[in-house]
Amino acid sequence: MIFANKERYGITRNIFLKQSYIGYLNLCRVKTKLGISIGDATSRDINKLVSIKKCYNEYLERFSLGISIDREDTVQSINIIDNSICNRKKKLFAYGDTSYGHNDTTGTATGINSYIIIEKAIRELIEKNDVLCFWYNDSGKVISLSEVHYQKINECNFISNEFYCFIVEEISNYPTIIIMCFRDKKLLATGSSCNKTIEQAFNEAIQEAKIMEWQQFNNKLSSFSELCPLEHETIYHEVERKKQVMKHADRNRYEKTNHKIELKAWIKNIEVNVIYADEKRGLKTIKCISKELMSSIPIRENIALYKSKEIIKRYYKNSILDCPIV
Repeated sequence: MIFANKERYGITRNIFLKQSYIGYLNLCRVKTKLGISIGDATSRDINKLVSIKKCYNEYLERFSLGISIDREDTVQSINIIDNSICNRKKKLFAYGDTSYGHNDTTGTATGINSYIIIEKAIRELIEKNDVLCFWYNDSGKVISLSEVHYQKINECNFISNEFYCFIVEEISNYPTIIIMCFRDKKLLATGSSCNKTIEQAFNEAIQEAKIMEWQQFNNKLSSFSELCPLEHETIYHEVERKKQVMKHADRNRYEKTNHKIELKAWIKNIEVNVIYADEKRGLKTIKCISKELMSSIPIRENIALYKSKEIIKRYYKNSILDCPIV
């Protein structure tokens, strides 16, 4: 059984996070010509069982992306913009560098209901590209945190004590919320989420930020620990600058619900493919890729492989400081 070995999974004690649990697991990996794929995952929820289930979903996404790295055979994908069928090599939807650029778990989702997981994958694709627009082009607006927002932040028991929140809507009508968390001008966590409403996106971004802080704080192997004090201070001042130059979001929009994703007109291609299916449990994992959008975190190393993409031509303006939002 998957969870027979209790050393492979667990949850944090409830006392540390009040009403929420952070679940973690470490299962099988895929050995490929590029190396061994990721086998760990984390998630957060108020319910222990749901927390572990979310972990397993995230694990399947990472596991599935490693399966087809070496596969030259073709599969059919669907371009959701015009519903056309495309014949693509399987490795185009796997980890690593492809003719569409670099692939990571961006635009990947696992679940039972096809409609729900396709929308989730597309929202994640939108989110990472909105992050690119925000960091390299100052796209977006500042959100002034309310008492309700701070109440939700306090419930998470953050170590961070300074929070910056932004909203970006460059890719679609769905808002992407970006949260950056600092303590003593040192970046401890980031969180981002794209959803139907600002509040839903905010809640998910906060959850993601808390998980990241839990993983990164006092962890010598974390990506943030590799930053020197000057780099931390430079990131802090850049976020402060963005807060000063960007307009503030209209609070009247907070209750608006977007029932259907509407992408910007210049986006003509988002292809969806099933990369893993577990018929016994009814689970499937899908991956989205796009000719115009990035399907990975928007760091400069990945962007270098996407220079011909429309998103890069439109929004990659300031490349002095690498994007720390992961």
